[in-house]
Amino acid sequence: MIARTLPVALVLAFGSILLQVDRVSASHYFLRFPWAYGASATIIQGYHSPPTHVNGNDWALDFQISGGSTQAAIAATAGGTVVFADNGNYGCTPESLTNGKFVDVQSTDRTGAVRYARYAHLSSVSVSSGQTILSGQQIGTQGNTGDVRPCTAVHLHFRWAETQGCFSGSTDGCQKIPEPMSGQTGFVVGQTWTSDNIACTAGGPWSNWESLSLPGVTVTSAPAATSWGCGRLDVFWRGSDNLLYHRWWNGSSWSCCEQHTGLTLTSAPAVVAEDYNRLHVFARGSDGGLWQKWWDGFGWNGWQYLGGSLRSEDPLYGGPSAASWGENYIDVYVRWVDDTVRHKWWNGVNWSSWQSLDGTVVSGPGATSWGVNRVDVLIRGTNNGLWHKWWNGVAWSAWESTDPTLALTSQPAVASWVWNRLDVFGRDTNSALRQKPWNGSYWEQWYNLNGTLASGPAAASQGYNRLDVFMRGTDGALWHIWW
Repeated sequence: MIARTLPVALVLAFGSILLQVDRVSASHYFLRFPWAYGASATIIQGYHSPPTHVNGNDWALDFQISGGSTQAAIAATAGGTVVFADNGNYGCTPESLTNGKFVDVQSTDRTGAVRYARYAHLSSVSVSSGQTILSGQQIGTQGNTGDVRPCTAVHLHFRWAETQGCFSGSTDGCQKIPEPMSGQTGFVVGQTWTSDNIACTAGGPWSNWESLSLPGVTVTSAPAATSWGCGRLDVFWRGSDNLLYHRWWNGSSWSCCEQHTGLTLTSAPAVVAEDYNRLHVFARGSDGGLWQKWWDGFGWNGWQYLGGSLRSEDPLYGGPSAASWGENYIDVYVRWVDDTVRHKWWNGVNWSSWQSLDGTVVSGPGATSWGVNRVDVLIRGTNNGLWHKWWNGVAWSAWESTDPTLALTSQPAVASWVWNRLDVFGRDTNSALRQKPWNGSYWEQWYNLNGTLASGPAAASQGYNRLDVFMRGTDGALWHIWW
């Protein structure tokens, strides 16, 4: 495999756990609008705008939220660590006189580089220095404290930089354009935006199973699932007509199902979120080759043939899998006709040829990424036990047996919600759902989550300590459980 290097991702200490902030599906980093979900804000001062957005402050944005209410909540544009919180107790320091009440948060971008966000002119601050916060968490309310020239309007002053020192510098060399933000670019004065920044609260304990059944809709494969942010889930499956179907969770409700024509599926589908509002779906066609279609944020593209000779297997228990460790990087894994694992990858320009990862499998593989240049692949081996192989940015490991004591009866599913964390799911011989976590140091035991699975599971993570698992029930409907 060709080495594809990016800077090693920084992590933040969170108790005894290493936390890579805003780990979304593929260790991606996404800026969200810095105010509470559902509220609207208008840009009242933009880039390179005198008298205050100059001389090191060129890439600042001023948002007036909810018409200028001092009760409008300011939400973290990304998770991270609060490195400074001034609630008016720092007197007449230059920073306080300029910014009023303000908060600085250290985060990690999608390449692993450290970035800093400043939220200034607040009327109140609700976090403290050293506190670890999650995306969408309230950090204060907008105000007009400090130097709010050229007017005294209540608003949020937002900046994004390479270092905390950039905020007091006289040049904008280390200031960063805060784009894309919530998938949008090209911010100018007068634009009004509605926030999609859902608070990413930590999960647990496990819910009860819920049915996502729809009249006349039958699931005939294992489902596939992914997430590109808190409050968003996308689930795919093969229907009774062998076509692809899709439902999504928008933070408050499930959509109706969307049908995709153009390909007869002969396997379970796979899906990965490669970027904000970007989806890539894969499936085996009737020709035995791998096919792909993708959502580019605006519309669906047609099915594209990627070649290959994939093993024919029961779609309820096997199919391809996909992972992404960064924007424009996609890895897809399949069970080949000789029962080995093969994969190919997209580097942002071209698809590679197929590469063998050896190993002998009795179902399709599962795959995910918990960091830049990192991919973990899980398989059901000939002993029906769980096996693991990983790419560390330089080379592939050997296959390791994680635990031969539990016999799997389906393709494994895997998700990651934090740096160096894996949660693997599979169906056991009693058709129950089992979970096996890698906690950063060792593989834990298999945990019994019960249920009666009539397919292999699918797993996704919306954010820190969040897991969603899907399966086909014995009634042919889609079922869901979450942590």
